[in-house]
Amino acid sequence: GLTPSGTMAHEYFQTWQVLASSFETSQKEALEAWVNEYPDKLKIALTDIFGTDIFLLDFTKELADKYQGTRQDSGIPRDHAWKMKKHYDAIGIDSKTKTMLFSDDLNFKKAHDLEVEFRNTFNTIFGIGTYCSNDTGHKPVSIVMKIVRVNGIDVIKKSDSEGKVMCENNEVIKATDEMIRKRIASRI
Repeated sequence: GLTPSGTMAHEYFQTWQVLASSFETSQKEALEAWVNEYPDKLKIALTDIFGTDIFLLDFTKELADKYQGTRQDSGIPRDHAWKMKKHYDAIGIDSKTKTMLFSDDLNFKKAHDLEVEFRNTFNTIFGIGTYCSNDTGHKPVSIVMKIVRVNGIDVIKKSDSEGKVMCENNEVIKATDEMIRKRIASRI
């Protein structure tokens, strides 16, 4: 009786860094292409390919209206949820009509606490992967795989958590940090 809910992977956005008309517009182009491909399902937007602040610049009212909600996959879940609530308020969307999928380093206790805090703010759902797949009593191993190159071009996965950058090219990391700094400073 469970309803499956879906979202895109980081690798989807990483691929768009090469396919898009520009690196700077890759996230927005990927979000638009996704809802064009899946207009009636799988409409949970991943927010942390360049970090939530850049995501929010691209997640306009027009796009937010097309998505069921968003997925928090890095950073501090509470801070992220309140940031999304503030964004929805600013663009005239009632956050209670949107889904917040929490999926970063969850266990049942953390999920319960988030549900209690946000049940009147969002439709909350949870992706509890590592904890559920490692019930042996041993500390889980965090194994994350991301794309590092597409057609020979280096790509990046930033994050809302320190140290969760996935890129082998320091120049791409520096250029991405500069793009993020400029976009946030100019709010474009």
